[in-house]
Amino acid sequence: MIKNFWDKKNTNWFAKNKENINKKWAPRKLFSTVNIELKWKWIEPLSKEQLIEAYSLIFNTDEEELKRIKDDKTYPFALRLIIKELDSDYNRMKAMQDYRDYMFWKAVQKEEIKYTWDININKFCQMDDDELNSIIEQK
Repeated sequence: MIKNFWDKKNTNWFAKNKENINKKWAPRKLFSTVNIELKWKWIEPLSKEQLIEAYSLIFNTDEEELKRIKDDKTYPFALRLIIKELDSDYNRMKAMQDYRDYMFWKAVQKEEIKYTWDININKFCQMDDDELNSIIEQK
């Protein structure tokens, strides 16, 4: 913390780090100020249900309609980006897989290997190495 700021002591940091000086003397934009500005322009936040519905409609729309939406600047930028990203084979398959997993729940991949051993310790303690090796080779 800078001490004695009003007496202008210990302010050499700004002289050495000129990139950190706010030359316009305006506060930097915060998410809260951007949110307020967008709400004043009547832009509503996107809900989870709206996003899921948009994906399901995109997957059910023909290619000509998607090309028209992708090039039309009146549609939301994020929607146009999603449609542009779906042009890539990898992104399309990944989005469809994620959507399918969300809609129908991801299949549980569970593998359990159970093997029971019938071991009599006393029997093995009395065997010599040749007998143990022969038993191991048989299994």
